[in-house]
Amino acid sequence: MKKIFAYVGSQKGKNSYTWKLTKNILEQVISLSDGEIQYNLISPDQIKINFCASCKCCFENGFCPQDDFDSMESIKEDMLQSDLIILASPVYAHNVTGNMKVFIDRLTYWMHIFRLAGKLGVTISTSDSNGNEYINKYLNKFMQYCGINVICNFKAIQMINPLTTNNTFNNLDIMPISYLICDYLINNHQISATDFQETLFQNLKSYMLTLKENNIPSSETKYWEEHGYFNADSYNTILFKLQEENCKVLD
Repeated sequence: MKKIFAYVGSQKGKNSYTWKLTKNILEQVISLSDGEIQYNLISPDQIKINFCASCKCCFENGFCPQDDFDSMESIKEDMLQSDLIILASPVYAHNVTGNMKVFIDRLTYWMHIFRLAGKLGVTISTSDSNGNEYINKYLNKFMQYCGINVICNFKAIQMINPLTTNNTFNNLDIMPISYLICDYLINNHQISATDFQETLFQNLKSYMLTLKENNIPSSETKYWEEHGYFNADSYNTILFKLQEENCKVLD
């Protein structure tokens, strides 16, 4: 059974167009997969996520003290157990919503350790007229930093008719993205690192080696050591190893 984790950064929750669009895509995926895929779709109104306290504990010690006081611990576990991550946000002043930013802030330390390596990702942006590209680009960058292979950046623009208040979301063709998600999850397509991720890996490796050689304590270097990153000559090497291990599990 393949799993999808989806977070919609709208406080309106089930009443938001972003939620409804994401929900429709996920339901289409379930239908196409004949029940071989399941999902968990959440939004800010259903959970509690505290602001980042800027304590740097996550970078230095590998955990966030606030996880004991809000929903982030269970959210992280859900993401780690999923095969594909969807992050969806409406356009707010050509950026993601405040809720989405707080969500990302609490996961920032994952960006130094490729915590979601081997997972697939989809970004979704919605707007009344423009600004989608900024949201997709930002979410895409965050995902790649976390090690995710982004397979689609989906943009939805609802051109509201002021005379009828109708919107074009209702007529949006979601079959292509739904089929793409289903295809990748069911058929286990081989994924490769992007040029951006390879450059990022080499830069981070150099930084982590400096910390290690100077005996500077860091939960990040410990993670790199435990997962064999220092012995990998590229990020692709890590991805191929993860995919080989996954194939053995499936066999």
